[in-house]
Amino acid sequence: MVTPAVDDDTYILIGSELSYFAAKIRAYLTWKHIPFKQTLATRTAIKNIIHPLTGTHYVPVLIPPKRAQRNGAPKAIQDTREMVRYLEAAHPPGSEGMRGHSVWPEDPELRVVAAWCEVLGDQWLTIQGRYWMLSPDILTQQQLFIETELEDTLSGGVFPPTSSKSTPPSPSPSARSSSSSSSSSSSSSRPAMSPSFPAILDPLGITPSTAPTIRHQFSTLLTLLTTHFTHHPFLLGHRISLADFSFYACFHAHLSRNPVPGIIMKTTAPRVYAWVERVGGLARAGSAGGGVVVPVITGSGGEIEWVDPYTAVKPDRGVPETLRPVLELLMGDYVPHLAESCRLVEEYIAQQVQQKRRSRASGSAVSSGAEEKEAVIDIPLPRYLEWQEFRMRSGKPGLEARGRRRCQTHAVWMCQQLVREVGAGEKVLLGILGRGMVQGAWRRCVEFVSGRWEIVRVQGELVARVRVGEGVRGRL
Repeated sequence: MVTPAVDDDTYILIGSELSYFAAKIRAYLTWKHIPFKQTLATRTAIKNIIHPLTGTHYVPVLIPPKRAQRNGAPKAIQDTREMVRYLEAAHPPGSEGMRGHSVWPEDPELRVVAAWCEVLGDQWLTIQGRYWMLSPDILTQQQLFIETELEDTLSGGVFPPTSSKSTPPSPSPSARSSSSSSSSSSSSSRPAMSPSFPAILDPLGITPSTAPTIRHQFSTLLTLLTTHFTHHPFLLGHRISLADFSFYACFHAHLSRNPVPGIIMKTTAPRVYAWVERVGGLARAGSAGGGVVVPVITGSGGEIEWVDPYTAVKPDRGVPETLRPVLELLMGDYVPHLAESCRLVEEYIAQQVQQKRRSRASGSAVSSGAEEKEAVIDIPLPRYLEWQEFRMRSGKPGLEARGRRRCQTHAVWMCQQLVREVGAGEKVLLGILGRGMVQGAWRRCVEFVSGRWEIVRVQGELVARVRVGEGVRGRL
């Protein structure tokens, strides 16, 4: 007999400890005190749960509680951006058991910065994360760790994992290679790792020629963030926010847990690592999760009261000066790249519209007297479009990389959502990027995402559609 382990008010998070975006939403759920259980993304979960619910194989997936589903909640939410918005609305500050403030800052300028940190975390810091996890020169040093993590995920967290029953850990890369080849026909062998991952790394622009800049930029980020976290416990000041959870995805899942970048962070930037643990909910000084209390002596008898100092923290105001160099380093490269992505998406949509018109014109003639019906134009957008050039600075004068990466339509969708949510934010960005970039590259982004076409989600996929109110609504 199976005993249910989840009640009608508990969320299910499907992911893994290796998952970049599962880290983001897990930390948020933990801080918010939202009841949830985790399950690992096994082949069974992907085949029987994730794909039927979402039509894709991507993780993480958040399954709302049964009670909420009976009241109209979605059966599953896949994008972490949408997860956070759904949860903020479903569990507002002050509701039973929830933390006392929103993940969104009260200050309008900080709201803009928080939204940008989410875009950077989701779209640009992935270069750092994927490099320090899967780049061949790094992977050879931490392959056993990642193999073990994959093994745990595929086993569903059941101990001992299937492969460990018959395949002991190999002591060296060469021994692992030998063991893998000799037991390749066994279903209980350790999950195989490819010596290189061009299908994952190349579309992000991670190549041997860009690697030196990526490595040095990591060092620069650690230095800049160390300065910042010397004065502030969180990215936007003294309160935890969406900005922290968005950067945490990369800095926890790929940069602190993986052995090679993790030892660099812990030995050269311990304040950054302390922030990682603080956001993750561990009992660090400045914790926002209620895990740290301090004794206060009251009365003449020396009575001790235990208080949570975070409850007295006031809302932050203004962008911290120590955060500006971090934002400039990342946004100064990403905003021009995003502007080019917007141009490529616009160009792709125009090409698809022309193809639809030609196809329609060459179709069967409309019978005499019949009226032609209007057709709604839905332009499905693939996950990746063509290759585009990008620049990345390392933070060291004279050391920068120029390469190519695939245009990601999801990035343009996120840009659209940012503008819709917090506006163009030009006043804030002027102090970070300068007038030339704000009035140039960023304005081109805003003009496209606010223009005729909007990007919407349809059954988990992105679709471009003529914006309501544009006059001719999707007429070919």
